[in-house]
Amino acid sequence: MNAKHRLTLKSYRDLQRWSVDQDNYRKFWEDAYSFLRISPTGVEVKRVLAEACTTRSARLKSANLLLSKAGRDVPLFPPPEFFPDERFSIAELILRRGGDNETAIYGSFEGVPGIQKVTWSELRARVQQAYDSLGSIELRANDKVAAVISNSVHAIVLCLATLAHGAIWSSTSCDMGVKAILDRYQQIRPTTVFAERSYVYAGKQIDLHSRISEWSRELKRTNPQMKMTVLLLSDRGISRRTSIPDCVSWDDFSNRATGRKLVFTKFPFSHAAFILFSSGTVSFISLCIIAMQTDRLLRITDGCSKVHCAFRRG
Repeated sequence: MNAKHRLTLKSYRDLQRWSVDQDNYRKFWEDAYSFLRISPTGVEVKRVLAEACTTRSARLKSANLLLSKAGRDVPLFPPPEFFPDERFSIAELILRRGGDNETAIYGSFEGVPGIQKVTWSELRARVQQAYDSLGSIELRANDKVAAVISNSVHAIVLCLATLAHGAIWSSTSCDMGVKAILDRYQQIRPTTVFAERSYVYAGKQIDLHSRISEWSRELKRTNPQMKMTVLLLSDRGISRRTSIPDCVSWDDFSNRATGRKLVFTKFPFSHAAFILFSSGTVSFISLCIIAMQTDRLLRITDGCSKVHCAFRRG
């Protein structure tokens, strides 16, 4: 910033003040857009930014949302709309990052020796397969896909495949009880729920068959648009068949794939990508928290990681 704009900024606070000034905010976001490598593949960054920022500037000035030259605070509601003419896919921005043979994920599981490594090529292939199968059950943008799942490669694959469709992802821990799961998912009415059959805790394998049967049946009863529950193959789990209504195995779900290519549907910055939940209490159920793709996008870009978290390759 100092070199490009002939400034003498010395601290984070100096940069923050400069970036929100009405004469500078457009320059800041143009530079941030390039530095964070947000631009979709093949898009000329400056041209897109010029169009988007001009539109945003007009909207913000008319709504009186900018800081005055005197530094007076003004309301930021309704929220400013960043790059309103631009469209993004957070799944594409994640999957375009690494070389085919580079490691994308390191996985470690209780009761399973060693470290699982998944390359970027393998991850893209697995996301494409899940994307294909989700398309075969007619997943649409803004549909909700939920999962009762541990932190695993499965979770990452299904999340990215969901986001590639422009659908909204939500997940809960597989050790949650039936009531906690229903409190959350009855609010958001998912069309599809993925579930792990078992998990390992303190060296013991916990069978989740009865819990899945109970919450899946109740979700289906109260949510007519729910199509199915998909039972995931566990890295160390139980593979028996179940009699859960509208429940299919991972193999049956995967066999619905027809060979469709992975196509990233692009949406505005403000498009919802995730539904999170508050922890809840004895007296109150968990509340939904909608996270836009903007929020996640800025956190997963390489530049943001380098600046905010001081992450470096290796």
